[in-house]
Amino acid sequence: MNFLKTTYAEIMLKDGVLFFTYLPISNFDIRLAEQIVRDRLLIQKEQAYPVLCDIRNVSFPDVKARKYLAIEGSLLTKAVAYVVVPYMSTHLTRFFIEVNQPLVPTKIFTEKSEALLYLQKF
Repeated sequence: MNFLKTTYAEIMLKDGVLFFTYLPISNFDIRLAEQIVRDRLLIQKEQAYPVLCDIRNVSFPDVKARKYLAIEGSLLTKAVAYVVVPYMSTHLTRFFIEVNQPLVPTKIFTEKSEALLYLQKF
């Protein structure tokens, strides 16, 4: 299985990169974060990948969800490139990275092409 669509995300494995695109989520809590990580790990089959995470459609997760994603969400990831909407999402995502300190290299981009170039190192 190289593609999975759930209520919350589309997950695709292509050319050695895991593409994770969040669908619109209004109440991003710990329960949802746990389900999202389970879904991602299902498609990865115990393999680590660099992850392009498109968060342009998602509201900011609550505190418990952010902490969970920073640690458990880093499992089997080599690096994460967040694709965000300019300005507001950039600031919120930077806040997440600084406060929750993901366990893998993590950067923010507004263009998918730039995010993919970054992930090529991994």
